[in-house]
Amino acid sequence: SWALLTGGQRSINKVVGLPFGEGQSEPAVVVKFARVPEADSALEREAEVLRVLERERPGLSGLPRLAAQGRRAGRRAVAQSAVHGQRLSTVLTPENFADHALRVTRWLVELAGDGPPRPAAEWWPRLVGEPLEEFERIFGGDLAPGTAEQARGLLEGLGDLPHAFEHRGCSPGNV
Repeated sequence: SWALLTGGQRSINKVVGLPFGEGQSEPAVVVKFARVPEADSALEREAEVLRVLERERPGLSGLPRLAAQGRRAGRRAVAQSAVHGQRLSTVLTPENFADHALRVTRWLVELAGDGPPRPAAEWWPRLVGEPLEEFERIFGGDLAPGTAEQARGLLEGLGDLPHAFEHRGCSPGNV
């Protein structure tokens, strides 16, 4: 038996499948399927990141592990271990917020790692240059004069930075 989750407002969002074996109350794996060809590359990147994390952060709890990958109905599919627990949003209160925030922050710091700095020339185009150009193209007409140039100047002062992993869905509903 499968439970299929098809959240998201855009066709590029993944379909998430939860397969349940005989007598299982929780799935052992989570299978993500691309809906459209444009979503294949995102799942390929996700599989690669999971492989690298397995190699570089083998002891970090709370990370899914890559179980399998392939194609289903012509689209990319990635199976990863299910991470079970209690949703943070069900236990978060004003009284315990600081403790939970500190635990999540510590985990994110461990996930990011402490690698050596990499030259800005390696990461600038992909992480800053291209996104900034897209932002300026889309929103440039709405910005106050000089805002884009000021932002670019501040970002150019970053210098060399270490390679770091990030959890792009870190929120109470997804932790």
